[in-house]
Amino acid sequence: MKTKNKDIFDEMENNKENKEKVIKKDILKISMIILSSILILLSGYNLYLNISKVDDININYLIINSLIIFIVSIFILLTNLLKNKLHIIFKYITITSLIFYVGFNVLVDNNIVKISKQKLMPNLVGLNYTEVNKWANDNNITLETKYEYSDEYKEYEIISQNIMTDTLLKKVKNLTITISKGPDYNKSVIISNMNGWNIDDAVSVIKSNFLNNVEINYVNNLEYAKDTIIEQNIKGNIKRNDKLILTVSLGEIKDSIEMINSDITLFELRLWLKRNGINYIESFEYSDTIKRNEIISVSKNENEIIDIKNEKISIIISKGRSITVPNIISMNIDELTKWIIDNNLKIDYEDKYDDTIPLGGIISSNYNENDTIEEETTIKVVTSKGPLKMEAFSSLSDFRSWAEKYDIKYTEEYQYNDNISKGKIIKFSINTNDIIKNNQVITVYVSNGKAITIPNFINKSKTEANKLCNNLGLKCSFVYGSYSSSNKDTILNQNKKAGANVVSGTAITLTLSKGPASSCSVYIQSSWLSNSADSTITSLKNKLTNELKSKGCSDITFNFKKKCYNTYPSGLIGPDSPIKGGVSNTYTEGNTYTIYITDTNACN
Repeated sequence: MKTKNKDIFDEMENNKENKEKVIKKDILKISMIILSSILILLSGYNLYLNISKVDDININYLIINSLIIFIVSIFILLTNLLKNKLHIIFKYITITSLIFYVGFNVLVDNNIVKISKQKLMPNLVGLNYTEVNKWANDNNITLETKYEYSDEYKEYEIISQNIMTDTLLKKVKNLTITISKGPDYNKSVIISNMNGWNIDDAVSVIKSNFLNNVEINYVNNLEYAKDTIIEQNIKGNIKRNDKLILTVSLGEIKDSIEMINSDITLFELRLWLKRNGINYIESFEYSDTIKRNEIISVSKNENEIIDIKNEKISIIISKGRSITVPNIISMNIDELTKWIIDNNLKIDYEDKYDDTIPLGGIISSNYNENDTIEEETTIKVVTSKGPLKMEAFSSLSDFRSWAEKYDIKYTEEYQYNDNISKGKIIKFSINTNDIIKNNQVITVYVSNGKAITIPNFINKSKTEANKLCNNLGLKCSFVYGSYSSSNKDTILNQNKKAGANVVSGTAITLTLSKGPASSCSVYIQSSWLSNSADSTITSLKNKLTNELKSKGCSDITFNFKKKCYNTYPSGLIGPDSPIKGGVSNTYTEGNTYTIYITDTNACN
């Protein structure tokens, strides 16, 4: 009985333990399901975030990594949900996926597996424009170029770029680069007084300051050591391309010397020949292999002896390649620039508006197709800014400035207008935003304001005329004319015809009457005369003027003439004079009277 009870008890205990194991197993399974579900959500969200990181350079790596984690999370969930064989299969798949994840990251970290990254903006500074232009075309980027002088960067090297390096390239559509024009030879530099210097020290200054117009002359002078500068034509503040002439002491000249290796610059060879008193001649030839201004050949080989007093060295200098000009007009700017750089040429751009050539196209060049030129020749091209459109203008001065700026031909036509004030624009011969054709002449119609009709001023008084002018906006000026039957200050004449239309501010001259002329009589007394013609003239002029003025006749002039009368002494009034002496003569204002005065000197 005891044994049977014990067995029942053991069985109950085993059932209890099994039940607890099942419960624990179910709790673990549920926990794993919950955890794997959470892991799926988190990895899915991480995948979403990485896909959203469109600006991350490692976007491909991040997406692949987060996608692997997301898939592994799903496999973990399926391993806990499925039973039997499927459970085992997905268990191994999950383990394999985890191993793949770890291995993938190890391979990527050690650069064994390379995942493509998003392209970034490179540093273009210092590169040649040809390289940069090709790179821009390959990446569909539009280049905008500016040119600046630079001592640091060689001609056509990039000085700067407006997009920072490491910017995502997919965001870059336009790029502005600054291209070197090489040293500015018009730039001013300060050059010391180099008298007493060794020529080698001076050469260092010449090179460091980019002086490009230097002449070094050697002269016989035993007072100074060889290679000592004894004269300098300019110093202080000079331009790099100013002519700098250095006179250097030749010192004692040897009879002979060994030729040096001529694989040096032309400047260095010339300097060596001069400092050793060696005569030389230069000639120039085209060369397809030797750059311009480099040495093609020298008549003496290295280590050969030169008889300084009796020999003359011949130097052949390269003119560079003989370049045949292509059809520049048919090229685009990129093609032209590449051709310029490849052929060691220089370029000078000018641009203007053109209605027939599209934006950026070449309008003209200073060289024609098939012309032959040398290296370093400057090619001048005019590029198109595209068609110029008519702008809107509120003032005539603005339009004139605009037309002058863009070399637009125009004419001005003035019209009277009751509604638009004087000097304002009425209209143009073309509409705003119309394309201006090449050589088209634009007519601008300008208002003269409301037309003013000139009134008839004749017979009006000065006061009436002045008031009328002010009311009409005319600028009237008054001058006196002749004596007349009209009252004084009555208008006798006007210089602009009555009834004519004029603009406000027009100047008109009105002629006033001096009124009726007065007549006065004066008796010429004998005491006014003398025995000298000049004295009599002076006396009569003063006496007659004063007498007439006292009687109210001031506007009278006299003309005195000296005449010879054989029987009359000097200083008397001639017998045939229009104005007689010893009688009372009448004088009327506005007239000139002639008086003959006897003068014996006139008889000679």
